[in-house]
Amino acid sequence: MGSYQAVCLLAVVFVPLAAQEFRSTITGSITDPQGLGVPDAKITLRNLDNGALSETKSVGLGQYVIPLLPPGEYSLQVEAKGLRSYVRPRVRVQTSERLQLDIRLEVG
Repeated sequence: MGSYQAVCLLAVVFVPLAAQEFRSTITGSITDPQGLGVPDAKITLRNLDNGALSETKSVGLGQYVIPLLPPGEYSLQVEAKGLRSYVRPRVRVQTSERLQLDIRLEVG
């Protein structure tokens, strides 16, 4: 194998590795005490290392997605009209993880 062929082979092997995604996603559903989905709940995720916020709202049957999260420690807060706020002080997100957090809110 010539040096040109070896360089091409290395490029084919290492370029896809460099493009692999390290960020993660948190997904789940927000439900009320009867188990019904809660649309339009506000979900706030705070990075505990740098204070960066990620916010979204639940849709349809209460589903939500927070994508493109770097690994780290987060706090999660959920608020919905007529229901008690939910706080989870620590959520650990690993590299390239798809974490499912389903949350049941109580009457408030």
